[in-house]
Amino acid sequence: GVGSWNNLNFYTMLGGAKILTRDITLNNDFRDIELQFTHSAQTINLIFGINAGSNKVDSNAGWAISNLVLHMSPCSIKSTYNVLQNTCMEAGNTAMYSLYRSDYYGQFFKNAMNLIYLTKFQGLFGLKDDGKEIYNSWTADKNAFQGKVLIELTGQNYDFSNWQVRGTRQAPYTSQLYGSTAFGPYESGAVLRRVFTGLPDHSTIVGRVRIYLVGSWIDQNTVLQANGVTIFHYVLGTTDNYQDLEFSFDHTGSTLDLAFLTSTGSAIGARDGIKFGISNLALYISPCAQKSFFDIGLGSCAATTGYSTFHNLVQINLNGFFPVLSTRPVWINLLSSKNGIDQLAREVYSFLSGNKLEVIMGVNGKPQFVDLDLLTRLKNQIDSKPVESNNVYDLSFLSGRSSKNIIGDYTNGTITSYGNKFENLVGMSVLKSKVKDFKFAFGILTGSACVGLIETKDITTLKLDASLRDKSLVMCSDELQQPSTKFLVKIDDQTNSVAFQDQFYKQSKTLQFNNVNNLYFTVQFKNEGTVYFGKSADLFQPKQDN
Repeated sequence: GVGSWNNLNFYTMLGGAKILTRDITLNNDFRDIELQFTHSAQTINLIFGINAGSNKVDSNAGWAISNLVLHMSPCSIKSTYNVLQNTCMEAGNTAMYSLYRSDYYGQFFKNAMNLIYLTKFQGLFGLKDDGKEIYNSWTADKNAFQGKVLIELTGQNYDFSNWQVRGTRQAPYTSQLYGSTAFGPYESGAVLRRVFTGLPDHSTIVGRVRIYLVGSWIDQNTVLQANGVTIFHYVLGTTDNYQDLEFSFDHTGSTLDLAFLTSTGSAIGARDGIKFGISNLALYISPCAQKSFFDIGLGSCAATTGYSTFHNLVQINLNGFFPVLSTRPVWINLLSSKNGIDQLAREVYSFLSGNKLEVIMGVNGKPQFVDLDLLTRLKNQIDSKPVESNNVYDLSFLSGRSSKNIIGDYTNGTITSYGNKFENLVGMSVLKSKVKDFKFAFGILTGSACVGLIETKDITTLKLDASLRDKSLVMCSDELQQPSTKFLVKIDDQTNSVAFQDQFYKQSKTLQFNNVNNLYFTVQFKNEGTVYFGKSADLFQPKQDN
């Protein structure tokens, strides 16, 4: 502000809506203004202006702006995306300070933004406030879409007329199972499908469902698909019990084709006699991003407390989202306590970001990460958090470029090919992973498999549908007299050697490489088959001939 200002009104407009108005008094001075507002369109029209009103204006008064930054955020106002935690986190009035502290290089330095006010952000214990800061937030129309909850398979009147049951000769039916009415249970090969149409404009869908697992599901995957795309794929590990699963995924279309199905998680196939059913399904059609919800008190999206979005909906607006008492899901009672969800509740949460699935078992569980599509994710060279099979093994070194017919089940430590030709996985580099030894065992193979290392300067040049054996330092199943065995692989960058030590037979060998900087882990198949790693390799015992 130039000259003497006496309560001159500075305003900012977004299109035709005034999103900031502030009376300012100063004399040849400046103010640093941070304005957070909701916005989702592809274009933005901002107008800045001064309104004197009835105040007397100094003849020398004038104004100018500089150092303007717009940060387009996937999070709600007063929160920012933290690249270290891979989630939206509370930021308060100054989201720019939070952004600076968590991603200075990515957001500012990398983009050569030498903003004049960045020096205020360099304190470890908060922004250095010089008394010239102005903060404001705007949350749009209070009548904005607050989200909608659709309820299925609840209450006394079970209506499954809109559901389809495929993959089995069983007709649609219900039964009493583990204390509740269940839709099913059905054979493990069944597919339960429901199509929802006419959905309002939204950003994400959060679902919550009670899943009943009859028999031993310790190595069987529970699978959910939306419009043919897998949104959940995990071994829940339950035997003769239920789990309350809450799942979140991005979705914007007016139609949702939702399917529940299963798949085997090991080479033994589906276990005899296992069945599954569902009940108490609710879908929150949300205008907000994942891990957030529409808070009617704020009139805007807000970050959830805890993993459960539905817990926040119940706590904030139970009657609004679940108005009919007789159709409320049975798990409402779990979410109604002001003290939070009982730690012993059978809770499972999932969040899908791209092809990366985050799964949390239990209210206070530790996040586990699963790659639903290795090829797509690593083709774009997106780094992810390590995928842990358990508290001992980190199998993320097997995350890499992969044929589409290769599936990695890191929870159980299996890499499986479902193809009928050459199928290859090229994982992390040895230097990046810092892995110097690992164990593996060959499982059931219709063709052959090779495991070890490949030496290349550029993994993107490798053909994933061709034989890579001649370019690799590997142990292959078809070269062994006793392929039913286990190997300990040790990499020595001092002698430039990799040793394959057979743990049961005399089939060990050592191979030499040239440059450890060019080494990558690899699993290679010809036709269908499975290779065990981590805890699955630890438990492996060779088959004995009769």
